[in-house]
Amino acid sequence: MDKRISQEEMNALLKGKAASGKAGGPMSYDFRRPDRLSKAMLESLRTIHEKFAGSVAAGIASRLRSTAEVSLSSIEQLTYADFLSTLPETTYVAAVAISPVEATAGLQCNLDLSFNLIDRLTGGSGTGLTSESRKITEIERTILEDIVAVWIRNLGEAWCSVSNFHFHISGSDMRPDVLQIADPDGIMIVAAFAVKIEQLQSQIQICIPFSILEPLKAKLEKDSGHTTNQAKADSLKAFGRLLRAPVQLTAELPTTKIPLKELREIAVNDVVILDVKLQDSIVMNVAGRRSFRVSLVQSDGQKSVKLIGLEEGSRN
Repeated sequence: MDKRISQEEMNALLKGKAASGKAGGPMSYDFRRPDRLSKAMLESLRTIHEKFAGSVAAGIASRLRSTAEVSLSSIEQLTYADFLSTLPETTYVAAVAISPVEATAGLQCNLDLSFNLIDRLTGGSGTGLTSESRKITEIERTILEDIVAVWIRNLGEAWCSVSNFHFHISGSDMRPDVLQIADPDGIMIVAAFAVKIEQLQSQIQICIPFSILEPLKAKLEKDSGHTTNQAKADSLKAFGRLLRAPVQLTAELPTTKIPLKELREIAVNDVVILDVKLQDSIVMNVAGRRSFRVSLVQSDGQKSVKLIGLEEGSRN
């Protein structure tokens, strides 16, 4: 008997597998966007850019004398063309030269945030004209670039732990496609930040060429492991200190009732009889919170308590 599978049987098997929807079929893959970020590198990049976000928030709050929040929203790997496609037609983009690697990064700031900062720094309340009503002037761009220059300095400080990069603005424009920051197919690491200043919610984005990260791969992955291990060690130390912290325990005796006449005549050394006896159940508080049920006992001639169980609702 011929045990070889005929072409017809092979086709039937393939059709049946495709119909079942099981894994194993062909998958699409975009060779322009290979996944190059390891989990360890991504963790290090998050740490770097979270530090940057904290510095930017502190700087904005200090200059505006107002509350400001800046948080890392995401880190993505995109081609530069894809990054440009996500931007508005008109927005502020600065080209950021990186030395000594002779590469260029980009920083994008939404115009609603740009006008808000400019208006506040020139004595306004931040509710001035927006990008929908007019274009940014040269004087306003100068003010904005002074702010962005501080952010670029913050970025360099955030990166100093893993590299000797120096960042500075080499150009800016309101049309993102005008600046030649990278080749369209160049792989970029894009970090997006959510910015909140009082009622305003906006966004800042930074794109950095992946090519400058490849020589730092070992350093980034090492720092990621060090950061994780340090965080675990710090947590254990904190937990150890917490276990040694003193906690006050108090036994809560039941109340009793006496006539007002006796209360008026009560004096030092008088004995007040409580409505509780040895072995009765009472409540024990931990740091002022009802936590356990205990019973009154006598041990070595002293009144003590014996744990019975948890107080109802104490787990909440």
